[in-house]
Amino acid sequence: MFAGKSEFKNLSNEFSHLKNQVDGLEEEIRLLRTSKKYKREKLAVELISKWATSLDISVSSTHKVVEHLGNTACDAIDEMRPLIISRDHRPDDRKNEKLLRISIGKTLNISNGQISLDEDSSAIMRWHITTYLNLLESIMVAWQRGLAQPEIIEEEFRFLHSESGNRFVLSVYRDQLIAKRGFDPYPAIGDFERKVSQDFKGYEQLRRNYLQSIQDRINTKISNNKSEQEAIKESVKEYLDDYRSKQNIQDRFDLVRFLASESAKAGFSVIAQKAFEILLTFLA
Repeated sequence: MFAGKSEFKNLSNEFSHLKNQVDGLEEEIRLLRTSKKYKREKLAVELISKWATSLDISVSSTHKVVEHLGNTACDAIDEMRPLIISRDHRPDDRKNEKLLRISIGKTLNISNGQISLDEDSSAIMRWHITTYLNLLESIMVAWQRGLAQPEIIEEEFRFLHSESGNRFVLSVYRDQLIAKRGFDPYPAIGDFERKVSQDFKGYEQLRRNYLQSIQDRINTKISNNKSEQEAIKESVKEYLDDYRSKQNIQDRFDLVRFLASESAKAGFSVIAQKAFEILLTFLA
């Protein structure tokens, strides 16, 4: 038998009620997701603020010095033994000495081009580095577990890793800790360093592809006349000098990207030629 009108009406009411329940559940899920994202973003900002306010000048100075030390010096600091640092182990000796003085809080013992640090100085540096790494590890655990918004943490702490600047989040110091202890005392930092390193390599390839595409586009606008090319080189000398002076890859890329953007606005005019010359220098 066919269902009567009353039965159809009841079914319609039931479906309508069910639909309202589903819609309400979807809204609750949406609000929950929004709330979780907000909490992760809020925690990320709080951790960044904690990082900025917790590190004093002594800790930061020690980090900058130890970042460029070798295994022998890092091992001596970890075991709080006396050590000797060559004055020429960094290009800027004066800056290095200043950082060391700030780190240990006293006058340096310099003789025959070497800086001698006693056990007390080594112990002070070890304390500063341990403070630095413990704080960073606590932040990276929140990043690793997804408690803090990963994208924000990666963006704000990416500066700790720079292949062009030979900075790898105190990797030499951490590696000798792993070798002696048989385990990684800072695993979250290690995961972060590997993640950023992978991103860097991927970014490098994308950057080269991007620059190559710009070069191909600009190539069609540049004459093959040698005298004209020489005139262009002379006109872009200041831009080339600016480019060569930038040691950081990101700074170089930003300059090229700016010129490329301006060249697009100008219809690949003179500015495009400047970008082209910079690209030739970079891709050579």
